[in-house]
Amino acid sequence: MRAVFDHPLFFKITVNLKYELLAVCRCYQDMIYPLLFLILVIVLFPLSVSPDPVLLNKISAGIFWIVVLFLVLLMLDQLFRNDWKEGDLEQLILTPNALSLAIFIKLLVFCLAISLPLIVMTPFLSLCLYIPIRALKTLCWSIFLGTPSLIFLGGIARALTLGLRHSGLLIVLIVIPFYIPVLIFASSAVSFASMGSSANGPLAWLSVLMLLSVSLSPLVIRMILRLGIAFV
Repeated sequence: MRAVFDHPLFFKITVNLKYELLAVCRCYQDMIYPLLFLILVIVLFPLSVSPDPVLLNKISAGIFWIVVLFLVLLMLDQLFRNDWKEGDLEQLILTPNALSLAIFIKLLVFCLAISLPLIVMTPFLSLCLYIPIRALKTLCWSIFLGTPSLIFLGGIARALTLGLRHSGLLIVLIVIPFYIPVLIFASSAVSFASMGSSANGPLAWLSVLMLLSVSLSPLVIRMILRLGIAFV
């Protein structure tokens, strides 16, 4: 066991984790404001449409995941921003065998900073949208499986637009086609659970999408960043 802790790879993982966690803590305001936006939209939506529980029960899953999608889009601009401005990203790119691991840890911490508060707030948000209690577990699972796909796929778009002053619209145009399957399967899982049906099928597809995005996205981002530095 001691050999594992003394391994250089374990040391790199620990250092990167501490760095990314501290970076998230320093920029906590950038994380809180989009989450407040999500809460306001979900709380105000029943007041603007209709407080009818039957109507809200039918559309609540889609509304919830559309708001989550917009939340992720609002926060994608923060990815790699400080590292790019301070020059840390260029140094990391020039370091052999460290870039993929650093990208993976950065995206993982970013994903946890979004998904964990969402899961904690899920009971309150589900009450606002009249999502049944029996669907609460499925809703948490959909967040746990769906947000990594959104973040890791969004990281590719952020790497492509890194260095552009106004990259928000371009990021949206790039990622929306890839976000649609996640949106469909996540909202379908919650809808099935709300109706008392099994949500195993949509959750299984969400798991497949998560595994593919988590395993392939860091490699694609590494290639994009190295090509970007080469042509700068």
